[in-house]
Amino acid sequence: MLKISDFSKLAQVPTATLRYYDQLGLLKPAAVDRFTDYRFYMVEQLPRLNRILALRDLGFSLDDIAAQINSTPSVGDLRALLTARRAEASREAVEAQLRLARVEQRLHALELDGAPPAYDIVLKPVAPMWVASKRALVPRLDQMGEYCDSLHTAVRQWLASQRIRPLGFPAPQMLNLYHSTEYVETDVDVEGAVVIGKPESLDAPAGLRIYMLDGCASAVSGIHRGAMEDLPRLALALLAWAGQNGREITGPVRELHLAGQETDGAPQLEPVVELQLPVQAGPLQIAS
Repeated sequence: MLKISDFSKLAQVPTATLRYYDQLGLLKPAAVDRFTDYRFYMVEQLPRLNRILALRDLGFSLDDIAAQINSTPSVGDLRALLTARRAEASREAVEAQLRLARVEQRLHALELDGAPPAYDIVLKPVAPMWVASKRALVPRLDQMGEYCDSLHTAVRQWLASQRIRPLGFPAPQMLNLYHSTEYVETDVDVEGAVVIGKPESLDAPAGLRIYMLDGCASAVSGIHRGAMEDLPRLALALLAWAGQNGREITGPVRELHLAGQETDGAPQLEPVVELQLPVQAGPLQIAS
């Protein structure tokens, strides 16, 4: 019988790890002193500990190890587990390479500009949401602001008439969706929407629509603070990120208004807007 400290030295495993494995039921002490609660182990337990460590080294989770360690899997079962782990490790390797490429890109941009990037861009999932919306073609880009205001006003007025509170009330959460599939300066296809809870009915007057806006597994996202005239800089940054990281665009740009005059009517110096660009969940290629 070995004290936990001696077993730890023999196995080259920290005592804290041994205690954690005990809590999880992966490796119970051979005996526990009933007066001091001190743990004792036996040399014969080393093979079990080594199996745990070997599986951890392969990247298996502790839950997976717990399922395996107390059973004797067949060769077929073990082959299936290792094949699945190989596929997962391959995905992790690709993601690690992409992460390294992003670090290199950021270092390169920092060296060129001599300053941190204007926007921190992240890749994240977006949940589906219920919206009430109205869609229109904006004749010219310089009319975008007034058209979006008109769309949101029409939606909010109808919601108020139906006593439907937008989410985020009294500051309704609003968004614009830009459906044009390429850059255009005329007849821009835009949809102004207000986020709502799950409705009792999908009935809406002509020109308005209530529906669940699909979520997406991956969206390139960034936050803009300040004048709305500068928002296109963030859009260009998102498009550049998607291109550099081999992500195919899969849906319209979403412009989610989080704070500012457009959302709550209270004068604020800095509107806060999140742009979301839905993209393919997996990379097409590794950026060079």
